[in-house]
Amino acid sequence: MGRVPRGTVRLCSTRYVKNFTNASAIEHFADMEVMEAIWVVSEMRAGGAYAHSNLAIDTMKRVEARRGGAKATDAT
Repeated sequence: MGRVPRGTVRLCSTRYVKNFTNASAIEHFADMEVMEAIWVVSEMRAGGAYAHSNLAIDTMKRVEARRGGAKATDAT
């Protein structure tokens, strides 16, 4: 492990996954290396969604607090 196939960060659609897998096979990457790259990208995207939703919730609480509603708490 340790090698990262080119184009890894663009794995956001089925077309990219197919092209990425084909290119990785041509460059002789092991199946496990391809799968690891796909999982890493998936985890990064999930982490981003989690972080952004927490930021949105924190912002909503702060806006509500400014309007006189519930007290704001820091979600970070």
